[in-house]
Amino acid sequence: MRILGFGTYDSVKYPRVGVLFSGLRENKHQVAELNRPLGIGTAGRVAAMQSPWLALKFGLRVIHRWSSLVVGSFRYRGRYSPDALLVGYLGHFDVLLARVLSPRQIILLDHLVSAADTAEDRHISGTVKDELLRRLDRAALRCADIVILDTAENLAIVPREYRSRAVVVPVGAPSAWFDARRLKSKNRFPHRDVVFFGLLHRCKARQ
Repeated sequence: MRILGFGTYDSVKYPRVGVLFSGLRENKHQVAELNRPLGIGTAGRVAAMQSPWLALKFGLRVIHRWSSLVVGSFRYRGRYSPDALLVGYLGHFDVLLARVLSPRQIILLDHLVSAADTAEDRHISGTVKDELLRRLDRAALRCADIVILDTAENLAIVPREYRSRAVVVPVGAPSAWFDARRLKSKNRFPHRDVVFFGLLHRCKARQ
């Protein structure tokens, strides 16, 4: 299949989508990317929910990146049209644009975390915010033909009406990490069998 990576994801800071692309290529699929990194991670999005000024800046940046995505999408029309679009991690908004631009194509969403759960984890409360984020999550799930999750536990909390289109793909790491075991330096950590790979957010305990 011809797969187009689409969105504003950051495969350096959040390598999950890059690992998915590597796996697709190893399985003989053709992968291209139409990506305009937003440059705002989870912490920045959380901050935007707490400040009107930051929310405005976030919205303007999304509009700017989306404009570039729309222009870039014209290269993937007609005989260059992909078989499917893979919207990278933190693509809650991007998948909405993907569906508008590609109403008939298969869309895969890497839905590693929900917006509502992220807000709860970061102790952001508010009835209106909670409802808006839940609506955003449902809209993102509704736009995707295939929803990619990382664990069976996350699959279990997906709303029942979308669960049948969800698949579990465990979080992986780049091949270089596994290739390194064959190097002489593998004995540098003789007692380490497990390495944490990713970003760790530490929340302060509530008083």
